[in-house]
Amino acid sequence: VSCFQVSKMASEDTLQPLRTYRGNCHCKAFVYEVQLPEIKAVKQCNCSICHKKGYLWVLPRETGHFKIVKGSEDTLSSYTFNTKNHIHKFCPTCASPVMGVTKQAPPDRTIGINVHTLQNVDTWALQKERIDGAKVEPMYTVPEHKGAEPSANIE
Repeated sequence: VSCFQVSKMASEDTLQPLRTYRGNCHCKAFVYEVQLPEIKAVKQCNCSICHKKGYLWVLPRETGHFKIVKGSEDTLSSYTFNTKNHIHKFCPTCASPVMGVTKQAPPDRTIGINVHTLQNVDTWALQKERIDGAKVEPMYTVPEHKGAEPSANIE
């Protein structure tokens, strides 16, 4: 299970007209366009990785509403953990977290876009729908450090 499944899309979402947003990683090696209704709210998940990365998610109505303009999805680096059902995609050059792909969503709803990578979107003004992904089973357990504790020399 990923935060994409925990989140429920608003039913009025399907009634609103789509507009095209352009997004990119920081170095612009990866550029994309996505069709979405006007973005007024985003999903903010508190699972371990979404919290650490500061993700704000929007979910296109259909995977076909996402189009790569420059680069390719294959050029993005991937990271997955725990159940490996959600693949985090980021630029290998600048490390910008661009998108997520989940294996456990309906086939046409597998992509999530990190709103921070969209151009001309004021993320501070958006409503945040909080998703309690930290409690989604199976819960993630941080691997235990088995090496020596770091030491510091204080002068």
